[in-house]
Amino acid sequence: MQLTPEQAQELLKLIDKNQLLITGAELGPEFFTEYDKQLLRSHGIDFNTIFTAENSSITTSFHLGMLAEALGATEAAKLAYPEIKQYVKAGNYLPVSDRQKAALNSIKMQSFSSLKTLNGNIFADVNKVITDKTLAGQQQFLADELAQGIAERKTVSQIAHAIAEKTGDWGRNFDRIIETASQNAFETGKAAEIERKSPDEDPLVYKQPQQGACKHCIRLYLTDGWGSQPIIFKLSALRANGDNIGRKVADWKAVVGTVHPFCRCPLSEVPKGYLWNPEKLSFSTPDPNYRAEIAKKRPLIKVVIGGKEKYL
Repeated sequence: MQLTPEQAQELLKLIDKNQLLITGAELGPEFFTEYDKQLLRSHGIDFNTIFTAENSSITTSFHLGMLAEALGATEAAKLAYPEIKQYVKAGNYLPVSDRQKAALNSIKMQSFSSLKTLNGNIFADVNKVITDKTLAGQQQFLADELAQGIAERKTVSQIAHAIAEKTGDWGRNFDRIIETASQNAFETGKAAEIERKSPDEDPLVYKQPQQGACKHCIRLYLTDGWGSQPIIFKLSALRANGDNIGRKVADWKAVVGTVHPFCRCPLSEVPKGYLWNPEKLSFSTPDPNYRAEIAKKRPLIKVVIGGKEKYL
């Protein structure tokens, strides 16, 4: 048994609405078209209330990256998730420059593009089911659910929910998109804070792949394979490399964010006055030739974390 044209249209609108809710919650209402807004209104949803910064993984990760760099790894590890959410909700962030805002928006734009592609794939899957009278091939499980749903007189909403439950790939693909975007935002936030602390310099940075990292990250970030000294970059050089989206593997470059989906290589600033220590695998050996200059005093910024004031 096939869905009627009216039922098919209702089903597609329900899927579209759910995708819009996900997109809006992560990226913000500015990514909605007029059609999107009207569709949400038709479901009684105020599109302006969907997004909150503290519930967006991408936005929270960006500000957490700045905060983690400012506090240092030890102090940052003590932060509890509710404290981070409250910090982002309060909106009294460490200062973010226009360029850094543009970098965050670029991550959101790329995520938006990926989510739109995913949405198109979902529509293609469902359309294949409701238009293919043979109900064959890889969509058979969807077809069975539709047939059973209609036979049991389920509502279209119930059928849509059942389809969503059975089609785990949609959810996994969404998680991959958001997880990669969040990691990019976190590293971009760290870069923003490194830059904020040295406003008149082009900071030196490095990435130190963790054990088990892929061969591509080891090639891009280490001088001579696993356990060797990291390659030192100017932060501006990593920024100039952009991202690796759309590049062939052989053309991947060292970047501020992720080299590839699920990449976890952390960005760090090279500490002034220290050389690489091959035994400790860190920049922890004092440089005997380094002359510490008198640091320029920059105004400290007050932030409130977990109800406590800190000056960073």
